[in-house]
Amino acid sequence: MQRLLDQYRDSALTQKIVNALQLPTPTRLQLVGMTGAMDSFVLSGTYLANPQQHVFIAADKEEAAYLQNNVTALFEKSADKGGGKTIHFFPDSFKRPMDFANLNTSNVLQRTEIINKITNARSIGEILITYPEALFEKVVSPKELEKTRVSIVKDEKLDIDFLVEILVEYGFERVDFVYEPGHFSIRGAIVDIFSYGNEYPYRVELFDE
Repeated sequence: MQRLLDQYRDSALTQKIVNALQLPTPTRLQLVGMTGAMDSFVLSGTYLANPQQHVFIAADKEEAAYLQNNVTALFEKSADKGGGKTIHFFPDSFKRPMDFANLNTSNVLQRTEIINKITNARSIGEILITYPEALFEKVVSPKELEKTRVSIVKDEKLDIDFLVEILVEYGFERVDFVYEPGHFSIRGAIVDIFSYGNEYPYRVELFDE
């Protein structure tokens, strides 16, 4: 498997793709004769030849998931060429595509984590696999997100009523116990907040206010 990936990486055709991606103006390439899992090998070889940010747009969600699984398996078999590398799957935010009334909070969290990952200045090269419905949604720019961030600082006073008002305004749901992104709860002097931008919820313990 390693020798096969090396052949795709060193192929003259792969170099043509890399050169086209580096041109200052957009260039269209048509890859013909692709069968089976060749798209996974071409994507892996292109990344190995040019390990920068790569976004691959599949035809639909099922094809994107299939491609992500294939590329992940290829990198796992390539220990000295980036083995164990995370291949990011960028989903839409809904339980069913284009069903805007039913959010999938896990998907919202996953989208946020991926956006944070690829916009991080320390991010060297990531592979992101997605599909049109996921790209159809707009994402909040980092500058706008910064404007609406709520900062809670140790030893400073916190107005609980104001915090509740802000969370409700931002679409959070008050529950008895938080178990998914978008939930918050208040039990005495304990406030639990499950943000869309973190894998685990926050717990704020108050002494009076």
